[in-house]
Amino acid sequence: MEHSPRNVGGLVGFSLDLQDIPCTFFAIHIVSATVLFMSDGILGLYSAFVYSYAVREPLNMGSRLAGYLPSIFWAFITVGRLASIPVSGRLKPCTMVFINLGGIIGTFILMLCFATNWVCLFVGTGLLGFFLSSTFPSMLAYTEDVLNYKGCATTVLVTGACIGEMALQTLVGSVIYSHPSNVFLLCGLVFGCLALVFYLLLLLVHRLHIHFSLTGNARLWEGGNSRRNFTTWYASLRSNVCTVCVYIIYIYINMSLNVSFKKVFFLFLLSKRFRNEC
Repeated sequence: MEHSPRNVGGLVGFSLDLQDIPCTFFAIHIVSATVLFMSDGILGLYSAFVYSYAVREPLNMGSRLAGYLPSIFWAFITVGRLASIPVSGRLKPCTMVFINLGGIIGTFILMLCFATNWVCLFVGTGLLGFFLSSTFPSMLAYTEDVLNYKGCATTVLVTGACIGEMALQTLVGSVIYSHPSNVFLLCGLVFGCLALVFYLLLLLVHRLHIHFSLTGNARLWEGGNSRRNFTTWYASLRSNVCTVCVYIIYIYINMSLNVSFKKVFFLFLLSKRFRNEC
């Protein structure tokens, strides 16, 4: 008897013919999520710590003036997203991602070279928000275009971006107050360079994926059996991603909310999750 996708429950509780799926298919998901892990992590850590960086040495900016920096950052993110709408009609998503990552790295280098200049910090904050604004949608469009809008690219990329926004803030927050304030910009530069490296790796994987598709070694979408196998694999992956998200939310609530509300909220999430699975 053939099992339906809803009967699949565990991490390995699904049958998948791995020979029908090239390794590049999984590599595209993983590498793309890693790029967004870095870029969205930069967005989260910069908006969270730019005020703390500005009021400390060597800038020693007044608290009132430093309070404008997060607002300027998010304002330029809005402007960048609006500007990317007409630009996306003229440039390919892969080109936009490359320009954005190059702009992020260049902005951090500029702010490191003029670390004591208030004007440079304000200009750099605006530029960084502008370049970060369209990185996520361009990356998502490029990845789905590579996969011909098949697979679960949206789920994997959104999950990678959210984890990066959470993890990199925690990492930078643990070192920014025990080291010189410039470590904040240095961390941003390192993460930006890593994002560019992984993006170049994605371009290479894309070429390999095209090669496998043209030579006939990748037959993921051919035949009813392959389609049933992929549907089963996707249902299992979605189930496990939901479980991980529930656990992450529970850990956050455990650290920040009172016990009674925490229990009620967690039981609600679990009941909703299991109701969807049944």
